[in-house]
Amino acid sequence: MPVKERFDGDDVTPERLERREFLTGTVAMAFSPLLPTLAADGCGSCFSFLHATDLHMTENPDIERGALQMKDKFMGPCFIDAVNALAKADPGVAFIALTGDLTSGVGMDPSCWPFAELKWRHYRKYVTDRLRVPWHQIIGNNDCAEAPYRKVFPECPIRWTFDRGGVRFVGLHGYDLWTVDCTNHAGILYGKEQLEWLDGLVSGCESETLLLFTHEPLQDPDSHRARKQLAPILAKFRGKYIWNVCGHNHWNSDAIIRVGSRDVRVVQTMTPVGEWRVGDGVYRSFAVEGGRIVSSDLHWLTK
Repeated sequence: MPVKERFDGDDVTPERLERREFLTGTVAMAFSPLLPTLAADGCGSCFSFLHATDLHMTENPDIERGALQMKDKFMGPCFIDAVNALAKADPGVAFIALTGDLTSGVGMDPSCWPFAELKWRHYRKYVTDRLRVPWHQIIGNNDCAEAPYRKVFPECPIRWTFDRGGVRFVGLHGYDLWTVDCTNHAGILYGKEQLEWLDGLVSGCESETLLLFTHEPLQDPDSHRARKQLAPILAKFRGKYIWNVCGHNHWNSDAIIRVGSRDVRVVQTMTPVGEWRVGDGVYRSFAVEGGRIVSSDLHWLTK
């Protein structure tokens, strides 16, 4: 069942589906308006990928207080076990993307970075080291500083791209211009170097689908400057479909927005914990066939 939002320019009027409308288990979402039925001779491999976001990993009573406290968060049985079980049962699962706010309370003030490094080490031990599926991640507004992240994940680029099955996947770092005085909702904004890098990826892309992983959704009011930055770049994409998969708002939604001359499908995923308090959380899987994203499932996690 689609969870849709309608947009008129930058005026956002969400029509959200509340958690209570779901039963436990998996809810399929078919993205039919933008994605026609795949032709029988469609080329490209079939696979799926997973999405989880806004783990706020270090917000537990033993480390710090926060909006999503829960006892022993992710140090015991949790969504990671569900992801590993799904990947073991389905060899078509290619990877999981983790889109920011993976830890919390990390700002651009260097005085907080030693503690931030400890948080990232805690996160690595109890999240990525436990995953049994390839993973890719970006950081968000609550873990925005690059320096402590690189201390713990020196092998991980802060932004990245790869191609698979007719889809070009791109993970964007939205905080390379943030300074100490930026508020928590200063909004994503891309520096010149990253924009030039992205321009080269997009203008030379032969894929059917371009998928941008960001932390904050491109339709958010906070992202108005980023949309202006991306519009001339996305106009150069020669493929058919552009997607933005993200988190930040702690809810599930599906929207089509206009960025310059192109339609962009924006899909947000709730946290694996719940919306803004501990409750039923979710992670998401996407199915890819012939270079197109053809469906999505919400995998609900009960208390």
